[in-house]
Amino acid sequence: NYWGARCKNTLSFSTSTKGSKPQNPDTAESLSITPRDKDYSQWYLDIIAAAQMAENSPVKGCMIIRPWGMAIWDAVRQELNCRIKATGAENAYFPLFIPLSFISKE
Repeated sequence: NYWGARCKNTLSFSTSTKGSKPQNPDTAESLSITPRDKDYSQWYLDIIAAAQMAENSPVKGCMIIRPWGMAIWDAVRQELNCRIKATGAENAYFPLFIPLSFISKE
């Protein structure tokens, strides 16, 4: 089928785009990375920051995804899309912000 042919080797992606990799990444030893078993959420944020994949945005609750992080996200998203399509399901998008009035109806 169309999606099966298109989805082969979807996780192989190029990182050769100029400037897509961190220029001078700090080593894990020089960064303060929270142990995963201590605080998983903070560990994840520390890893993303150490890999220079994203940074905080001036807009509260938002992040700026750098090219290196976006390349990984695109590969993961493509793989998940292929797996979803292979089951016969259809994608759907939902609003990012749901009004409190909608939640209180539930």
